[in-house]
Amino acid sequence: MELYRKWGWTEDDFLLAFRKNPQIMELAEKNFSSKMDFLVNKMGWHPADVAGSSVALNYSLEKYIIPRCLVIRVLLSKGLRKFSDSFNTSGHAVHDGLRAVKNTVEDVAVALVISLESDKFKENIKKVTSMGVPPSSATFMRALYMFARVNESERVQKMELYRKWGWTEDDFLLAFRKNPQIMELAEKNFSSKMDFLVTKVGWLPADVAGSPIVIVFSLRNWIIPRCSVIRILMSKGLIVKGEFSMATLLGTGKDYFLDRFVVKYQEQVPELPSIFKVQMGLSEPGLGFEQKEVGVKQL
Repeated sequence: MELYRKWGWTEDDFLLAFRKNPQIMELAEKNFSSKMDFLVNKMGWHPADVAGSSVALNYSLEKYIIPRCLVIRVLLSKGLRKFSDSFNTSGHAVHDGLRAVKNTVEDVAVALVISLESDKFKENIKKVTSMGVPPSSATFMRALYMFARVNESERVQKMELYRKWGWTEDDFLLAFRKNPQIMELAEKNFSSKMDFLVTKVGWLPADVAGSPIVIVFSLRNWIIPRCSVIRILMSKGLIVKGEFSMATLLGTGKDYFLDRFVVKYQEQVPELPSIFKVQMGLSEPGLGFEQKEVGVKQL
């Protein structure tokens, strides 16, 4: 109790902290003090705030608390309401704030962002915002993460790859704003999906750019089975071309797709469930994925 008093906890603060997290009693004095020193003296939070979110004290100071607190500080300085609503500068909802960052930004992203030198960090923020991704965007942190992971020479190589598959610069910017993760895809991964969607299915490169979430899915286990189902439904006149967007066909959840395109037409096409489940090859007979000549636009 003397230790808790030293760090500003009243008896009521201790009882609140203990009810929420009895494990605080197991923390060694040095462990407890180092975390309170950071949260109270360096972050400026009130001891009572920490008591109210005492589970935060269970986490590693170096690996969890400090990186996330620094990310939160950066986010708040950029006016990101998403975080400031649940984690304000006076330290209310300490654990909620830490958890919000954990659920929104990959652990490795936190480490990378924090490890960047301040000038480099600011430079990347400018680059991301210049590409049309404002700090208030839900994809802003992921875009920043991509710039931390992919260096300039790699970005140049990736732009050449996108040009090869018919994306204009506007196409790329649209795709990046919607799904920055496209820059993580290896050349072979990206090319195999574009080859199937553009060359074999016949979609325009710009269509894929408009729904870039589809190219992060597995080609064999997700994209091909769905396209197989859709092609058969179209061949039988049960749905028509252009009736559904690419996002609906490939970006919706499995249950929705099953209900909307498999179960609904199972009586007319009994083989649909097996087609959807089987991992099918690109040239499976009868699917209609013929080779198509597609005009490719250059940047």
